[in-house]
Amino acid sequence: MHVQELVAFFRDFYLDRAKNSLCVEAKGVRMAKASELSDLDIERTMLAMPFEKFERKGFFRRVKDLAIVRFSEPLWRRLTENDRKSVMTTAQRQIESYYSRIDSKT
Repeated sequence: MHVQELVAFFRDFYLDRAKNSLCVEAKGVRMAKASELSDLDIERTMLAMPFEKFERKGFFRRVKDLAIVRFSEPLWRRLTENDRKSVMTTAQRQIESYYSRIDSKT
C-alpha cells in the first residue's frame, strides 16, 4: 500500500471520529488536530508510531523507495484467513480499549 493511501486512511479515521462527535485523541496528542495537519505531518506521526513499533518487530516494512508499506511477506504467507480476521478483531478491540481509557480520563 502506498504511504499516501495510509496517510489518507489515518486522517479519515480521525476526521470521522470528530464528525461523529467521538473522542478524537487524548489532549496534547498531535492527531487530536488532524484537520490542521499536512499530509507530511500525518505521515511523520504515523510512521513514528505505530508503524515504527511494528516494523521493529518485523510485521511491516517499507519498500526501498519509501513510498510503499508492506506486510512482512513470510508472515503474511503464514497467516490463515482466520488469523487475519483475528488480527482485525484484536485491532478493533485495542482501538476501543484505547478510547475507553481516554474517555475515562476526561
